[in-house]
Amino acid sequence: MLSISWLASRVSDDDSELAKLDRLSTMLDSRYRIPGKPFRFGLDSLLGLIPGVGDLASLGPSAYLIYRASAGCKQTYDWPDGREYRA
Repeated sequence: MLSISWLASRVSDDDSELAKLDRLSTMLDSRYRIPGKPFRFGLDSLLGLIPGVGDLASLGPSAYLIYRASAGCKQTYDWPDGREYRA
């Protein structure tokens, strides 16, 4: 399975930033495991058990991951008539 850590080892410019984002996403999604069970869960699942407050607490780190992912994916395209399209 392809993971962010594999990608982080191949990118020289953003190694530390990708490693930080990988640690944050692992902490939120799959950090913990119940012994003898095949599934993993993270801090986001645990915080979700607290009504209202847990969802608000996990909103910040999740929004940060989405922001950083969108900041790294900005591309521009040039149309044949010279206009520029920003995705």
